[in-house]
Amino acid sequence: MGISSDVIRGYNDTIILYLILKEPSYGYEISKQIRTLSKEKYVIKETTLYSAFTRMEKNGFIESFSEIADSGKRRTYYRITDSGKEYYYEKCVEWELTKEVIEQFILQSAENSDGYAVRTPDIAKPDTKETALVDQQDDTEAVVVEQTGEADILVEGNEEKQEILKASMTEQTGEPDTLLDGNENQILNLSNQVADLEKKIAALEAQRQMLVRKGEEA
Repeated sequence: MGISSDVIRGYNDTIILYLILKEPSYGYEISKQIRTLSKEKYVIKETTLYSAFTRMEKNGFIESFSEIADSGKRRTYYRITDSGKEYYYEKCVEWELTKEVIEQFILQSAENSDGYAVRTPDIAKPDTKETALVDQQDDTEAVVVEQTGEADILVEGNEEKQEILKASMTEQTGEPDTLLDGNENQILNLSNQVADLEKKIAALEAQRQMLVRKGEEA
């Protein structure tokens, strides 16, 4: 099964820059290396490859030069610039963040009835009472917006509305509503996730700077 060009398009530059990171190369050789290293899963089109050359040279990431090959044929070679190295390392960091986000939405490893490897989600079953209250709250918000045309009223009357909803849920179920406590827990969890992501971004930035230094030393 091959990789869709739409999926990988944003990283064609990264792939090409990697292949000329150590030494210059030319179009056909780069195309062949992509095919080989991807084990035939990705074959870059010639138009895509040379469009990338043109774009990156215009942006100052690569330089082209002409040289006589061993075969006696004149070829156009491409070499990476300092700006290109910095751009490449930034794309590496971006990929790590992208992969971390996308993996949150990939199913756990398993095989479905068709034999394809998929992943099964570990999703907790929602509390039906809390779900009913959230749905009721959403419906109330929709009505207020529809009748007033202003979303700010939702914020101004939010505390009063929550008290009304809480009383309504208590009357219907005989149990006090736990939505507000749940919201506080959700906010706390989100704050912790943001803090974790900030730490990871800082670590990846440090990694990027280290890679840049290594590239400069090379």
